[in-house]
Amino acid sequence: MKETNMYKNVKDTFPKQLIDMIEDENFRIVSDEISDGTITLQFYSPEGQDCYYDIELSYFINQELPIDWSMLACDGISYCRDYDVSEQTMLWLDEFGHGKNGAPYDMKDVYEDFEWVKNRILTLVEIFNRYNKVAINDVWQLSCT
Repeated sequence: MKETNMYKNVKDTFPKQLIDMIEDENFRIVSDEISDGTITLQFYSPEGQDCYYDIELSYFINQELPIDWSMLACDGISYCRDYDVSEQTMLWLDEFGHGKNGAPYDMKDVYEDFEWVKNRILTLVEIFNRYNKVAINDVWQLSCT
């Protein structure tokens, strides 16, 4: 059976309490339909960046109930570990350090905005941990490698 047949929409895949926790933290679920095995969340940074975070569902396909939601926390931790604030800042600046594509003029403001984005993903990690009732240290020890 294909992944898209198992997870047709967010409401059938995620428990309502988890959806509520995500939305309470001002993450918006882009679409209720799941067609490519991911759920996309949208949020805005203080400087107005339109940010997206994809939640991959592929490892839930063969997982027995109850689902171990801490895997979502591990994905978030891995994403943050690989997220290079300096690189993202440089992509949003021109060769003189001035904002482009709607970026703030001051390089410091751009850098701080990308730090905020990285920390926002850590908020998702906390949400998944709270839902799974696992402390972040336990996630590292039990699930994340």
